[in-house]
Amino acid sequence: MMHKLFISVSVLVLIIAACKNDPATPANTTSNNGAVADSLSISAQADTPYMQLETMEFEKRVIGHPNIPIIDVRKAEDFKAGHLYSAINWPYDTSAVFYNRFETLDRRGPIALYCNNGYYSGQAGMKLVGMGFRKIYLLKGGLLQWMSEGKIISQN
Repeated sequence: MMHKLFISVSVLVLIIAACKNDPATPANTTSNNGAVADSLSISAQADTPYMQLETMEFEKRVIGHPNIPIIDVRKAEDFKAGHLYSAINWPYDTSAVFYNRFETLDRRGPIALYCNNGYYSGQAGMKLVGMGFRKIYLLKGGLLQWMSEGKIISQN
């Protein structure tokens, strides 16, 4: 009896150790600011529903594509001060009113979200994944990162 228990525990330990060292298993990494990297960030998996895109990649995949709605989740006064071209302003909050707006969008098609620094668009993006949206592009670092790289914004 004790021998079977020892073998079972040994096998379990080996399985856990193998999974821990599996190169296919994503490891937690830290960014420059020491925060744990978002496990939902862009990866090699093409079917990942939630992707944080660096500025150049966001520009390449999203900007100028008429079939990708770009949603700015900042406050209306921030949006009026400047935003990405063709962006729609749906200020973020956690109410059903905010998420009900997305009912008009195709859950299978891509959508893009951004905010000032990436925090609120990330919160909204995670909720949208839970609602069944399959392709959500987030501007990593938000509009601040976009502007810091000299990218142009629309002002109206």
